[in-house]
Amino acid sequence: MRTLFILTLSALCHAPLYAWLMRAFPRLRRHRRRMIGVFVAVVLLVPIGRIVIYRIDSGFARVVTAFAMAEMLVAILALLPLLLLRLLGSIGQKSNEENGDDDEQLDNVSVSAHDVNVNGALTRREAFERAAGLVVLGASSSAVGYGAVKGRLDFRLEEVVVKLRGLPKALEGYTIAQVSDLHVGMFVGEAELRKGLAFVEQAKPDLIVATGDLVDFDARYIPLMARALSDLRARDGVVAILGNHDYYTNGDAVLAGLVNAKVRTLVNEHFVLRPNDGGGIILAGIDDFAGARYGHEGPNLDKALAGVPDAPRILLAHQPQFFKDARGRVDLQLSGHVHGGQVNPIIRPAEYVLRYVAGRYEESGSTMWVNRGFGTAGPPARLGSPPEITRIVLVSG
Repeated sequence: MRTLFILTLSALCHAPLYAWLMRAFPRLRRHRRRMIGVFVAVVLLVPIGRIVIYRIDSGFARVVTAFAMAEMLVAILALLPLLLLRLLGSIGQKSNEENGDDDEQLDNVSVSAHDVNVNGALTRREAFERAAGLVVLGASSSAVGYGAVKGRLDFRLEEVVVKLRGLPKALEGYTIAQVSDLHVGMFVGEAELRKGLAFVEQAKPDLIVATGDLVDFDARYIPLMARALSDLRARDGVVAILGNHDYYTNGDAVLAGLVNAKVRTLVNEHFVLRPNDGGGIILAGIDDFAGARYGHEGPNLDKALAGVPDAPRILLAHQPQFFKDARGRVDLQLSGHVHGGQVNPIIRPAEYVLRYVAGRYEESGSTMWVNRGFGTAGPPARLGSPPEITRIVLVSG
C-alpha cells in the first residue's frame, strides 16, 4: 500500500513537468515515445529505489535513492507554479483567439535548431512558458539542494520554559531534553547522530526523552539507534516511546532493542520522577495510533494514567493530534511526528492541513510542545524547518 501511494504521488507530481516539457520544447514532440519512456522510468525510480535499498544496503543504492527522492521533491515544489503557467498560457491563448489573432511568431528571435517548433520559430507563449518554467525548476532545485546538503544538518537547540502547576520547589528548574523523529536509517547514520546528539549534552538535562519514530523502516538500524540513545547521559536517564515509523519497521523489534539497551520505554504506562522530591512528577507515555494496525493496543490514556498520584503530569505522545484527547488531563504533552512541515517554501503548507505543526500550543489549561524532529521522512532535505533538540525547563506556575 505504501509503495502504491509513493508510485501514485510520483506520477501525479511528474505529469505537469512532462506536459511542460512538451509545450515549452516543441522539438521533443518528435520523440514522444522516448519521452514517455523516460517519464515512466523517473516515476518508477523512487518506489523501486526504496525497495532495493531495504534489501541491498549499499552506498550506491543510497545515493540513487536520495537523488530520486530529491528529484521528486523538486517536481512537487514546481507543481503549482507549472500548473499556474499552464493556466496563464491557456488564458492568453484564449484571449488571442477571441481577438482573432494567432500567436505571433518570433521570427526575429535567434534560437537554436533544437529549440524551434515544426514551423521553425517559437511563439511568444512558448517562449514565456519555457523561460518561466526554467526559472521555477532552477529555484526548486536550488532549494532542495540546500535542504539536502545544509538544511537537514542545521541542528538547533531550542529552549522552552514551561509552567507546571503544583511543581515541587525541589524540582524548580528541572530540565528535560527532547529528541524526536530520529529516523535512523539510510539517511541518518552515525555521523548525523553524533552531530545532532551533541546538542543533548549541551543542554545538560536531568532527563532525556525520545518521542517516537526512532527508526526509519529498516530494522537493521535498530541496534545503532538503541546504542545512540543509551550512550546519552542524564541524571534520570533516557525514556522513549514508539512512533508510527517504528511500527512500520517492526514495533516489537524496536521495543526489544530499546529494552536490551536499557532505555526505558513507556507503552500506555507511567512512573513517578523524583518521588522523594515533594511528590515528584508523573511521566506517562502512550502507544502510537499505528500500534492498533499492527496488533498492539494503540493509545490508551486511561491506562497510562491509571492510579497516578496527585502530582504534575507530563505525557509523551508521538503524534500531536492526541492533544485533543489529553488536554485538560495532563499539564504538558511532548510530541513530534510532523517535522515542522520539513519542507516549507516561503510558507508552511502543513499549517493549512494540520492543527498542530511545531512549537507551543496552549489549550484547556494544558501545554503542548511539538518538536520539529531530528531526521527526515521521505526526501533527505529540510527547508525552513531546521532539525531540533529541545531543552525544556520546568518552573512552578
